[in-house]
Order: sequence, then structure tokens, then C-alpha cells
Amino acid sequence: MRQCLAAFLTVICCSAALPVHHAPLGALHAQARAGTDPNAVKVGDRIFLSVEGEKALTDSFTVARGPSVELPVVGIVSLAGVRVSDLESHLTTAIARFYRNPIVRVKVRSRMRLSVIGEVNKPGFYELPTDALLSDVITLAGGPAKEAKLDRMRLERGDSIMLEGVPLRKAIDGGASLTQLGVQSGDRLVVKSPGPGFVKTLSVIGSIVAIPLSIIYLLNRR
Repeated sequence: MRQCLAAFLTVICCSAALPVHHAPLGALHAQARAGTDPNAVKVGDRIFLSVEGEKALTDSFTVARGPSVELPVVGIVSLAGVRVSDLESHLTTAIARFYRNPIVRVKVRSRMRLSVIGEVNKPGFYELPTDALLSDVITLAGGPAKEAKLDRMRLERGDSIMLEGVPLRKAIDGGASLTQLGVQSGDRLVVKSPGPGFVKTLSVIGSIVAIPLSIIYLLNRR
């Protein structure tokens, strides 16, 4: 009886001591960036366009879905796959279809729109420059609420989780920027609380541990 009990206790202790393995942070960053070019023009970027002698085209324009930008007279110009460094020549080609030998100058201010939901004091949508720190996003959202569990945060895109848990917390503590993490406009930062499941799990573990302890107590009384 005592031998069976010892074996049972060994199984419980070993299970509790099993290490939790996380993928290397660098690999997770690479996964989050997969399929994206950090130097490409993105939805939400602000284009400051100057065309010499053309007031209608000398203005600022926001990159829309596609990505694309709509210019007076020229119409919608696709920016899919266009890098920031190539934007001036790309727009010059598009404008040259309507204006002879246009002198075009372009500056880009990259921005993105993120939603922050869950256990923060001011959940909502926030527009930030792409080089902003992820910690800046949490600060703009009023900081973590009282019930926030920062080790359970998630960075989501659509139905996918791009980064979560301890690796995400380490990225924030390490001063990672939105660009470094491959964040895109429309992504979500979810700040979670421990939740009832956490308390229930602790209760179940306590009950399991209490069973062998009770048996040991009864055996020692004999």
C-alpha cells in the first residue's frame, strides 16, 4: 500500500515539475513578420505629395486598403508591394500619364491603427507611428487595469494569434517596436485577466494534492 502511494505521489510531483517550453523569441518575431515587408507602404501611412505647379496634387493623402491611394485627376493608384524608397518614382509614373514631365516629391509618415481590448483602462482604437513601442500602445490605452495579467496578453490578426504570453511580455519589457514585431494596421492587442478558469485550476490541483496527504495521515495513524 505504501509503495503504491509513493508511486502515485511521484507521478504527481513529476507532472508538476515538467518544464514549459516556449519557442525562441526571435522565431516568434519571424513568424509574426511572415509575409510582410517592413519597408513596404502600408494601410494608414500618410503620404505628403508635392507636384510642382499642381496645387490639387500638392497635399497629404492617407493610404487606403489595397494598399492604394486616391489622387485628384489620377484616380486610384495601387501601392501593393511598393517600398517606401520606391514610392516617389512609382507615383511619378502614375502622375505622368496625366501630366507632362511632372516634378514629384514624396515624404511618407508611416502610421498604423490598432485596437486594444480587455483589461486596460481605456480600451479602443489607437493610431500610432510604426516605430512606436508596444509599451506605448498600453500606455495610450490607460495602462493595465487592476485585474490585468500581463503574462496572458495576445497579439492577434484576424483569427490568428501572432504572439502571446511570456514571449510577448519579454518583447514589451525589451522595448520592441511595432515594426520589429511585424504589427500591421488592424491587429489587436488583447490584455487578459487570470479568469475563473485559473482559480478553478488551482482548486483542482489543491484537491488532487490533498488526497494522497489524507491517505498518508490515515496510514500513519495505524
